[in-house]
Parts: sequence; structure tokens; C-alpha cells
Amino acid sequence: MQKQRRLIIAYFFIQGIAHNIGHPVTPAFVRSLLIPDHMFGVFFASMSLGMMIGGPIWGILSDRGHKRNYIFLGLILYSLGQFAFGYFHHQTAMIFFRFISGIGAAAGATLLISHLIETTEPHQRAYSLAFAAAATTLGASLGYYIGGFISTNTWMVDVLKVNTYPKVFLTQALVNGLMLSFCFSLLKKHHKKQQKNQKKHSFLI
Repeated sequence: MQKQRRLIIAYFFIQGIAHNIGHPVTPAFVRSLLIPDHMFGVFFASMSLGMMIGGPIWGILSDRGHKRNYIFLGLILYSLGQFAFGYFHHQTAMIFFRFISGIGAAAGATLLISHLIETTEPHQRAYSLAFAAAATTLGASLGYYIGGFISTNTWMVDVLKVNTYPKVFLTQALVNGLMLSFCFSLLKKHHKKQQKNQKKHSFLI
């Protein structure tokens, strides 16, 4: 159980990095497309709106079961939304894809907190949630740094081929794909353990 908790906190750290790589370049990206500066705020607001709407929806759906599938779906939506935001250079389309990213991002944020609570002893829940919040904040700080570094450092630009702003968002989508693999491994082990406990309980009854 303790190992499971550590892995979930590690996920929040990685999520903090992955979800913030694109933020440092977004203002310059918007300007490079000759889009008005105020649209930068609109893009962030549309993502926030997506998270606000997505959180309750993912919560309601996961209460009916298949939580793991909804987390995967959310991660895929976020990756697609960020990729499309970087490559569809039209204001309306960018607002829409930013909204989709917000809905996707809400899945992991909502359902993995729920999963952390379920897999933690009652007397350690506040402790675990505090570490998850700290891991997210630390990851976000690193994400901002990494996003700015890979887009401005000559060596990193050559290695990662991020010589244009859209490629930074592509990199973000790929990092999110790696997070999907990590999450799959994490939840697959928990799912097998749950099935084993259910079989054991049925046998005892």
C-alpha cells in the first residue's frame, strides 16, 4: 500500500512537469502567429473552463466503475489537445483544443486523488494529499523551467529538434504519452491486487 502511494505521488510530480512544458513558450507562440495578446488569457481561461467541467464529469463516470479507462482517456484527450493547439493556427480552433486539453487534464487530477485516498490508511490521508500537492507544485516548477530551457538552449534545440514552437507542444504530448504508460503500469498492479482480494473474500464467504 505504501509503495502504491509513493507511485501515485510520483505520478503527480511527472504530471506537474508534463502539463507545464508548453506554458513558457505560449506567449511567444501566440505573438508569432500575430494573434492579439489578450488571446493568451482566453486560451488559459478555456483550459480552466474545461477542467472545471471535466472534473465533475470524470468523477461521476468513475463512480460507476472503470476508473482506469477514464484516466487513460483523459490523458489521451490532453495529449491530442496540446498537439492540436500547437499545429492548428486558428484562434477558434485553438480555443476549442485548449478546452479539450482542460477536460483531459481534469481526469488525472480528479481520479488519481480519489485513487490516492482509496489506497491510503485513514490516518495518513492528509499526509499523503499534502505530499501529492507538493509533488505537483515541484513538478510544475520544473516543467516551466524545462519548457523554457529546451526552447532556448541551442544544444537542446538541436537534439530535440524543437526549432519551432509547435514542436515544443509535440514534445509535451509525447511526454504525456510516457506518463500514460507509467499510469497504466501503476493502475494495472492495483487492479490485479483488487481482483485477488475479491476472489479471496468470495472464497471465505
